[in-house]
Amino acid sequence: MDLNRDYTPFQLKVVSGIGISFVDENIYKCKNLEEIDLSGNQISEFPFMLINLKNLRYIDLHNNLIDDNLPEAISDLENLDYIDLSGNINIRGKTLTNDNLQSCYYENTYSLCKAKDMDCFNDVTFENCPNDEKTINNDCEALVTYLNRKGITDALSECSVNEKGELDYIDRLLIEEDIDKIFSYETVTKLVLIWQNTKYTIDKIANLKNLEELEIYNSKGGTLDLTSMQFDKLNIL
Repeated sequence: MDLNRDYTPFQLKVVSGIGISFVDENIYKCKNLEEIDLSGNQISEFPFMLINLKNLRYIDLHNNLIDDNLPEAISDLENLDYIDLSGNINIRGKTLTNDNLQSCYYENTYSLCKAKDMDCFNDVTFENCPNDEKTINNDCEALVTYLNRKGITDALSECSVNEKGELDYIDRLLIEEDIDKIFSYETVTKLVLIWQNTKYTIDKIANLKNLEELEIYNSKGGTLDLTSMQFDKLNIL
């Protein structure tokens, strides 16, 4: 199957109890995937890239070893009507708030707070989430908030802004799926990047016209073609 093609909606079931500990990244290329059953395995981290599968309506992750944050962006899956997260070690964060969610399974022992009342809670009870809305003062805070909402807490080693609060320096971005957002900050003057062997990332870097310093670490091998980069201000590469 060519996972880069568009197919009619389909479901994916991984047989329970076969002991997989991670989700193959190729699954995330199945943009028309509607149902995914990964129950009864040894997955320890929440597969946060599920947030990119916009057609998902059914997610089963029960009876795994998940001890992780629940990405708030799962609540943005408009078609999601069923999710089972029961039988894991601990899941932290906020309960889901999807408008179409009819069945949701958690554990009372999870470190979750209730984002809003949902009919699917059944006998599970959580404390209401505190009002944690805060003012975003600069581009770094905005970027970190964006990544945290997607369950990404360690993508940035360092981030700094200029005197106007505009993004100036980014160190070690690891999430290529979010480069459209990340590289939309044209004020960046210094970038440290772990490259994952895609030309798309290089083309996006070329749009940073104010870039003065660039460090690229090649983590997957392959040829690094920088011919598309023509910077007027770049003095350190």
